[in-house]
Order: sequence, then structure tokens, then C-alpha cells
Amino acid sequence: MRISVENVGFYISTKPIIENVTLMIQTGSFKCLVGINGSGKSTLFNLICGDITFENGFISVQDDSGSRDESLPLNVNDFIAIIPQHIEDPPNLLVSDVIKLSRFKPDSGIAWQLSQEDKEAINEAINKCDIHRFLNRRFESLSGGEKQRVWLAFCLAQQKPLLLLDESLSSLDFFTKHDYCGFLKELVVEGKGVLLVTHDIELARQYADTIAVLNKGKIVFDGNPRDFEYEFMR
Repeated sequence: MRISVENVGFYISTKPIIENVTLMIQTGSFKCLVGINGSGKSTLFNLICGDITFENGFISVQDDSGSRDESLPLNVNDFIAIIPQHIEDPPNLLVSDVIKLSRFKPDSGIAWQLSQEDKEAINEAINKCDIHRFLNRRFESLSGGEKQRVWLAFCLAQQKPLLLLDESLSSLDFFTKHDYCGFLKELVVEGKGVLLVTHDIELARQYADTIAVLNKGKIVFDGNPRDFEYEFMR
């Protein structure tokens, strides 16, 4: 499974914010999108997620055979689990309740209940992210690293093939960042696809399979860490 971003543009008035961007995110691969503040990283992230509408180009979902599906904004929830840059703490909710909401279906109405499939997906995510000790705590009482681990469990419980994370490392300390990226790397080995938007170039070099560099709304590099070092760090 892969997402193809091809020649996508986004403008405010006539000013290009994202300009002719081409990018691929696929299962079994860890891609980091890096760039300085104001380069357009979060805007591109929101375009890929379907939160804002691009003005030219297209974004599509493809299976492993390369056959093309509908435009991504029409079916984003079928393929992507998302951790945006800014998330409000759920008010007065236990962590266990937050994780349960990962399986909520908007068309279920007030009679919604967890199915056996839902429970199995939730338990698997709790085990994988090792958050048993948090389940009976209020979400707002957790540290930054603990909250990010819960949001990862929230994503995994949705059982989507691709994870998109926007600056989810920004509130973490040095050691927690490395633990977090190591965990993402494990998910990729198991077959997930990860796009991590970050300004931390050292972490990108250490953990990413590919690094894309965004500068003034344009992709100026997209390749492996070794080529990145040759291009930018000589």
C-alpha cells in the first residue's frame, strides 16, 4: 500500500505555499519529512491527510500492484492513522476510554458498543505500546512521552497500514525521542508505513529509510540518509 503525492500545489491568494510536490509514502518504509520552520511541512502534512484541499496535482492511494484508487481525500480514513502536531488533551477521560474511542464509528450513533473485533484490536495496541500501567489514569496526568505512547496505541488500534505523525517528537526529551523512533522502526519492520514530520535532522538520519527535505514549499531532496549526508553535510 502506498500514497502517491504528484505535483501537488497549494496557494494563499497567489503565493505558493506548496509548489509541485511529489512524494511517496509506502508500507514497510520509514520516511522523514524535514525542513526549517515555515518551510511548509505542516501544510503538506494536512494536504496529504485531506484536511485542506490542494489546487493542482493529485494524491492517490495505490495497492502493491500499482493500481490506482480514488483520490485520497475521499477515503483517507481507510488507510491512514494520524497524530497531528497539536492535540487537545481529552478532558476528564481515563486512558482506557481514550483508546476505546479509536474504534468509534461516526455512523454508529449513541448505541455504539465495542465489538469483539474492536476489543481485540485495542488489546493488541495496548500490549504493543506497553501502556497497561496508564489505563486507569487520567490522560491529562501523563507526561509528554506517555501521552505520545497512548496516541500511538490509539493509532495502532485503528489497524491502518500507514501512520502519519506531525512533529510528535517536539515535547519529548533526548532519550524518549530515541525510544519513540526505535518503536516506530519496529512497526515498519512489521509492515507499517511511517511518515514522520520533524525538524530533528539527527534523528531522521539515524532512523529513516528515506528523508525528504522541504524548502520554501518545494521538495529539494528525497533519498536515503547516506545521500542526504553527501548532499547537505559535506
